[in-house]
Amino acid sequence: LDYLEEPNLKPRRLHTLWNLGKLRLEQQEHQAAIDFLEQALTIAIASESKQYIYEIHETLAQAHKCIANYKLALYHYEQYHHFQQIVFSEKSKNARRGLEVTYRTESARREAALLQQKNEELEHEIQERKRAEEAALFASQAKSNFLATMSHELRTPLNSIIGFAELAELELNEQQNLTIVEDVRRIHKNGLHLLELVNDVLDMARIESGKL
Repeated sequence: LDYLEEPNLKPRRLHTLWNLGKLRLEQQEHQAAIDFLEQALTIAIASESKQYIYEIHETLAQAHKCIANYKLALYHYEQYHHFQQIVFSEKSKNARRGLEVTYRTESARREAALLQQKNEELEHEIQERKRAEEAALFASQAKSNFLATMSHELRTPLNSIIGFAELAELELNEQQNLTIVEDVRRIHKNGLHLLELVNDVLDMARIESGKL
């Protein structure tokens, strides 16, 4: 085992000594087993290998019990239980820390996924509102443009009707045809009223389209 004295080979030396101790114990070479196990224990304590420490103490307790050295057997059993509790406590703490890290990571992942979903929903809602606003604006502009460009087409026939009604009223007055004159006056009056309404609508359309 001399070649295993190098510091970087100490873990291998520890493992080898422990296995040799267990082998000698199985072969009932109790003192040889104790010698190997004591060397292994020294290395384990120096390297703070708690897992090895409590397992070596257990094997040493068995070896001393076999040679009826109950005092040392009891000592090693006590050390075995002491370090076993330390190791299991550390494993439990590490497992708990691992679970806490996993929980926090999973919680963060769920929160990130939820935030991403909300952002996507908000982006979708913004896009929908934008499209609705654009559609409403387009419809409003189309309406305004339509009414604005219809100014000439709507006014011209009305002006013609009003003009003909005025001429007809003059001629009928000269002929003193009062019955027809009243009808023509109603045409003239309603034409003027309709023209006024058309002018108001067209003015509103021009205001909406920015042309007034």
